[in-house]
Amino acid sequence: MKKMLLLVGAMLTLLFSSCLEERYYPEALYGHWVLLEDDRTTPAEAADAPKGPLALTFHGDVMTVDNAAFEHRPFSHSDEWEYYVDKDDFLVITYYYTDEDGTESDTYYLGLSFSKDESELYLTYKPLIGSNKYYTFLRR
Repeated sequence: MKKMLLLVGAMLTLLFSSCLEERYYPEALYGHWVLLEDDRTTPAEAADAPKGPLALTFHGDVMTVDNAAFEHRPFSHSDEWEYYVDKDDFLVITYYYTDEDGTESDTYYLGLSFSKDESELYLTYKPLIGSNKYYTFLRR
C-alpha cells in the first residue's frame, strides 16, 4: 500500500510539474540595450527621435522600457515590465496597469536571439494582425 501511494504521488508530481512553464533569465540579457534599427527607421532616425531611441534595461525579472512609442509596439509604455524567457526561447513580457476595472495586464511573446558575441539583441514581434516587427538592439 505504501509503495502504491508513493507511486501515485510521484506520478502526480510529474503531471503537475510538466504543467508549469519553465522560466529562465539568461545573463546575456542583463544590462542596457538601445534600439539600433527596426523595420522602419535607420539608426540615425532612431537616435534623432524626440524622446531618443527605445531602450531596454534587464535586471532580475524586471525589464525597464525607456522612450516607448506606439510605433515600437509592443513597447508602447515607458515603465517597468516583468519578463522571462521560456523553454522555446521566447522573451515573454508582461505590462501591468490599472484601469476602472482594476489591475489588468498585457502579455507578449517575442522571438529572441543574439549575435555570436552577444553584443546585439534581436527581437521579433508577431502581432495577430499586421506585419511582423523586427528589432535590433545594441548593448550599451
